[in-house]
Amino acid sequence: MRKLIFTVCAAVIAAGFQMSLPAQAVNPSGRACTKVGALTVYSGKKFTCVKSGTKKVWNKGTVCSDPSRALWVNGKKYVCRWNGTRMIWRLPEVVTPTPTPSTSTPTPPPTTPPAIDIPSDGTTVSNTSLNNKVLMGYQAWFECRGTYPNLDTWIHWFDPFTGSAAANLTVDLWPDMTEYTSTERCATSMKTSAGNTFYAYSSSNNTVIQRHFSWMQKYKIDGVALQAFVTNLNDATFGPRQDLIINRVSAAAQKYGRVFYIEYDMSSQLTSTQLVNIIKADWKKRVDAGITTTSAYLHDGGKPVVEIWGAGIPGGNNLTAADLVVLQDFFRNNPDPKYRATLIGGIGSFWRTGTGDAQPGADWAAAYRGFDVINPWAVGRFGSTYPSEGQWYLDNVIAPDLAETTSLGIRYMPVLWPGFTWKNLMDHRSQSAPSNQIPRRCGAFFWQQAINALSAGAAIIQIAMFDEVDEGTAMMKLAPVADDLPVGANLVPLNIDGCSLDSDFYLRMAAAVGEKLKAGAPFSRSLPIELRPTESLNGLDFSLGLPNPA
Repeated sequence: MRKLIFTVCAAVIAAGFQMSLPAQAVNPSGRACTKVGALTVYSGKKFTCVKSGTKKVWNKGTVCSDPSRALWVNGKKYVCRWNGTRMIWRLPEVVTPTPTPSTSTPTPPPTTPPAIDIPSDGTTVSNTSLNNKVLMGYQAWFECRGTYPNLDTWIHWFDPFTGSAAANLTVDLWPDMTEYTSTERCATSMKTSAGNTFYAYSSSNNTVIQRHFSWMQKYKIDGVALQAFVTNLNDATFGPRQDLIINRVSAAAQKYGRVFYIEYDMSSQLTSTQLVNIIKADWKKRVDAGITTTSAYLHDGGKPVVEIWGAGIPGGNNLTAADLVVLQDFFRNNPDPKYRATLIGGIGSFWRTGTGDAQPGADWAAAYRGFDVINPWAVGRFGSTYPSEGQWYLDNVIAPDLAETTSLGIRYMPVLWPGFTWKNLMDHRSQSAPSNQIPRRCGAFFWQQAINALSAGAAIIQIAMFDEVDEGTAMMKLAPVADDLPVGANLVPLNIDGCSLDSDFYLRMAAAVGEKLKAGAPFSRSLPIELRPTESLNGLDFSLGLPNPA
C-alpha cells in the first residue's frame, strides 16, 4: 500500500434502463442473483448479475476511476470519488454518523484550530545537497471525520464506510498520542481499558504537522519526501487538501530547520498521458507559487529535488517507458530553467535486472537509467529472518546496484524500513495477512539494513516511513505496550517482540543512522543507542537479532 495498487476500472454504464438492487450489507460476489444485468454496490465496488453456467451470480465487482461518471442503483445516484485510499462508488448525500462516544470530550468541529507554538531549538539543515541526508517518507494522509471540509468520513484510520470502532480499523500501529493537545486530537469510538476515550489525529492539522517536524528536529532527521498522490491533485476535495498540506509542511520545515521535497506517487488507474500531464502541470504550479524557493525546499546541484514514484512497478500505474522518458526530459531539459529539477526515481528493487517488481525490456532498462538518483522501493522485498535475508538483499541488490549506478554517474538512495504489518487493511479488502508479518525484532532488523547500506557506500538514505501505520512501517512515536491500545483492537505495540521500548525508540534509531552517515564512523551491529531505565531488550542479542542462549 503506501503505494496502493489499484484494481481495474469499471466499464462505462450503457445508457438506458438497467435493473438494480439496493447496496448490499454483505459481499455479494459469487452469491445468487435473480436478473442478469442487475447492479448492486458493496464496499465501493459495483457488482453485476451475470450468468455462470446454469446459475445467475454476482460477479467479482469492479471499481471506478473517472470522477465524471455516475451510477444509478435502485433510484439512488452513486458518484465516483477518491476516499483517501482508492476510487469508490459512494452516496455523496448520505453521511453515516459516527457513534457518539460516552465521554464529555466532543470531536473537534470541522474548523481549523489555532496552531500551538512548539518552540524550535534553532538547529538547521542545509538545503543545497542530497548528500549525507537521512530523509523519511511523509504520507500526511490521515483525516478524522469532520475535520476537513467535504470529508464526512475517516480517512486511512478506519474503513471509510463505517465508524471509528475497533472492528473497522485499517491500520496496524497506533501513534503515541500523549503529547498531542486537545486542538490536535479527535475522539474515536474506541475506549482504553480504563474506559477513557481513544484519540486519533488529522494530518492536515497545522499543529500536528508542526509537532512532527519538531520531532524531526529533536531527533536530527534531516527532512521528508512529501507524498503527493497524482490521482488526488485535480480532485475537488483532495486537490485543495494537498495544497494545504504542502504549504503547511513548507512552513513547518522552515520553522524547525528541516528540508522537504515533493514525491509524486503515481499509484492509480490514470492513463499514462494523464499521469504525464498532471505531474507537469502540478510541478509548474508549485514552482510558480514559490514553494521551491524557500529555505526548506531541498535542492541538489543548484536545482530543486523532485521524485517520481512507481515507474515500472507492475500493477501500480499505467505509465509507459516512453512517457517516463518524456517526464525525465521535462525535468532535465525544460526550456524554462526554473522548472528543471534533480530527478529521483522511486522504482522497483529489481530495476537493474528487469525482474520481479520491475519491467523487462530494453525500453524500460534505458528509462530506469535516466534518473539522476535511483531510489529502489525495498519494503516487503525480503523478510526479517536474521541475518540471512538482509544479507541476501545486500549481496544481490544494494551492492551491485551501487556498482552500476556509480559507473553510470547516477546516485543511489536505498530505502530502510523497520518491519511490516497490514492485517487490518487486508481484512477490510477481504484478503488475509498475519499480524506483525515481518517483525521489527526490537530494531535489529532496521539496524542490520542501515549497516548494510552504509558499509556498502550509500551516501543518501531514505527511511520508510515517518507516519505509515497502515503497513506498520512508521518510525514516529508509537504506542509501546498493549495497555496503551484500545479494547478489542488488533493493533501491534512496540513490545510485540518481547522488548520494552519507549515510544520514541525508532526516532532515536533513525538519529543513529544519521550520525553514522555524517561522521563516517566505524559501523557496529550492536545496539547504536543507549537504553533508558524504562527500556530493556529482555535477553535479545541485538547483534544477531536472536535470543541469547540460556
